[in-house]
Amino acid sequence: RAQAAKLTDYAEIGILEVWQIDPVARAITVLQLTAGSYKEVARFGVDEVLRSDLLPSFSMQVGEIFE
Repeated sequence: RAQAAKLTDYAEIGILEVWQIDPVARAITVLQLTAGSYKEVARFGVDEVLRSDLLPSFSMQVGEIFE
């Protein structure tokens, strides 16, 4: 519930992208602001490379976060 409240706050101030880190699943979910609410646009597992349309020069091996 606290996470939903944070997403509402982020949307209200116009944060275009949020990354949710799930330490249990060892994954990152990318949400993008669309028409006032966040939609999941990608989910990256531990063996994948995280990329963002909003940060085109950025990439990172997801597994590095969980080491």
